[in-house]
Amino acid sequence: MLEQLMNLVRQHAGDAIINNPAIPNEKNEEAVSDASASIMAGLKGAVANGNVDGVLDLFKGGAQSAGNSPLAQNIQSGYAQDLVHKFGLDHGKASGIAASLIPMVLQKFVHKTNDANDNSFDLQSIIGHLTGGVGLQDVAGLVDTLSVAGPFTVFAPTDQAFNKLPEGTVKLLLKPENKEALTKVITYHVLPGKINVLEIVSMIKKNGGSFKVNTMQNGQLTLIQKGKNIFITDEKGGISRITTADVMQGNGVIHIINTVLIPKN
Repeated sequence: MLEQLMNLVRQHAGDAIINNPAIPNEKNEEAVSDASASIMAGLKGAVANGNVDGVLDLFKGGAQSAGNSPLAQNIQSGYAQDLVHKFGLDHGKASGIAASLIPMVLQKFVHKTNDANDNSFDLQSIIGHLTGGVGLQDVAGLVDTLSVAGPFTVFAPTDQAFNKLPEGTVKLLLKPENKEALTKVITYHVLPGKINVLEIVSMIKKNGGSFKVNTMQNGQLTLIQKGKNIFITDEKGGISRITTADVMQGNGVIHIINTVLIPKN
């Protein structure tokens, strides 16, 4: 996806970069690459800091508002700083380049993502890339859950985690007649209360190296720490690892994990 984004930046970099004497011709491609990297870094940073809603709002708000969003302003500022440090531009010139390029690219990015006739980008893949594989439906569903009640702590499996299940498992769970089983699996990934990763580590240490927690499904999970990693063992003996911690929400926290947790019943 980064290559596609670079192509999008390249298409609209004429006045800002290609024809700009402030950036030497031999540095044009580097400046284009840095612009696309700044956009991805800004979006990833927003997700990592718990602003999943802001990223979703950017893409759902439409192309016209995309360039003026607070998230867009943060990305623009970051790219301007990059131009100052990497290319030796003064702050005024760097800010001018960033202001003429980043909002326009974000508008085109959002437009292409929302255009049903354009398959350059799709929102689920973008969200998956930003979160390490958690799909749009997973993120949006968790955000909805956390905004209604709680607080909650959610262990959210990535798309790759679901792909590790036996073939046909997901389709089977999604059938209407298996709604109860699906609910059990989902609520097995949810804990009452908002527990960040530092609190998890503290509880593990206080309990001699492992800590059992009760889930909303009335099951149990066992948490342990090995080195810098936190591992979760389910009631079937399956082991998952927290790959991204502390994706904060208004009424809870999401920890992204690499294996689906399976309850005993």
